[in-house]
Amino acid sequence: MIILVESEKRLQDLVDVPEMAWEIIDLSEKPVTIVYENPRGLPKELLAEDGSIGIRLVKNDFCKKLISKLNRPLVSTSANFSGEKSPLKFSDISEEMVKLVDYAVEEDREKVSKYSGSSVIKIWSDNRIKVLRE
Repeated sequence: MIILVESEKRLQDLVDVPEMAWEIIDLSEKPVTIVYENPRGLPKELLAEDGSIGIRLVKNDFCKKLISKLNRPLVSTSANFSGEKSPLKFSDISEEMVKLVDYAVEEDREKVSKYSGSSVIKIWSDNRIKVLRE
């Protein structure tokens, strides 16, 4: 599970953002999920065993509007089952997966993503970095 946020402010409400994270967010063309230490105000059930959490600052307008209207970050997961290929468009998502969700957004169903998933990078407070997924 990861957390999606729509603004820099909301990100800063949840974690102390190392300078290196800002640089990665600004320079990354593809979606990037950053794993942070010591989040604030999140249920322990969402945290990894080491207490960290992956957070993505979204660029998609629909996601930004939804999170802003809810006035809360969103918990997210992949649109595929573990071990399956990541979908690039809505029709690539397995029918079984779609049946398991309460609602599938109608917007952008024909859009094809350039990327098969986000990069995942862990950044420690001392600016150490580990790429978990390119």
